[in-house]
Amino acid sequence: MSLSERVPARLRVTQCNSSTTAARRLISLRDAALSASQHGWPVLPGSVWRQSRYYNAITNASTNGLTPVVPRQHATVDRQQVRAWWATLPHAVLLVVGKAFDVISVPMSWGISAAKHSKFRQDPAPVIVTPDRMAHFLVATPATLNVELSRWPQAVLARPLTVVPAPPTHMDGNLVKWWVAPNRTDWTPGDPAIVQHVLVATASRGAAKGVNASAPSDQHPQTRGRTSRKP
Repeated sequence: MSLSERVPARLRVTQCNSSTTAARRLISLRDAALSASQHGWPVLPGSVWRQSRYYNAITNASTNGLTPVVPRQHATVDRQQVRAWWATLPHAVLLVVGKAFDVISVPMSWGISAAKHSKFRQDPAPVIVTPDRMAHFLVATPATLNVELSRWPQAVLARPLTVVPAPPTHMDGNLVKWWVAPNRTDWTPGDPAIVQHVLVATASRGAAKGVNASAPSDQHPQTRGRTSRKP
C-alpha cells in the first residue's frame, strides 16, 4: 500500500486545499508587488501576520508590528528583485512613501466621506483602507499640509520612508483593501490640493466628528508631518 493510500482521503483534501490557498495567496501578493513596481512605486517585503502575531518570514522571528524585513533604503521598483523577494515567501506588500507619492492619512469614516465628495469623484486619488480603520490617500509628491487641514490632529502627512501596507496584505488578521484602486487613476497619485480640499470640506460638515476631531486643534502641527502656510 502506498503512503498516499494510507492517508485518509479527508486529510489529503485538507492538505491539498491548504497548499492551494497558500500558493494563491503568494501569487496574489507577488502580483500586487510587481504591479506597484511596474508603475514606479517602490516596494518592500514586510512581516507576516500569523497566529495573532507578526513574523519575519525569512528568519521566522517575531516582529514588533507590521514592519519591513529588509532595510528601508532597499526599497525598489526592480522587477527581478521583487520576484526574488516574493518567490516563495508570502511577505506583506509595503509601499514606501516619499519618492513616487506622499500619503495623507485620516480616520476611515472621514476619508470615505471625503472620497464621496463630487470634486474628488471628478479627480480621484488612490485610497487604501486598513483594518485599524484608517484611510490613506496617495498624493503627488512633494506634498505639504495646508493650514486648514493641519489644524485637525487626525490628519497626518506621512514622513519620507514611511511604509503603507498595500492590498492584499493582512494587517492584524484582516485584509488591507483599496477604497479607490490605482487603476482608476492610471496609477497616478492624486492632486494634494484637491484631496485636502475635500477633507477640509467634509471635516467642516462633521465627518471627522466622533473620532476625537469635533473641533480643530490650534497646537503646532509640525510633529504630525510637513506643513505649509499656503492656503
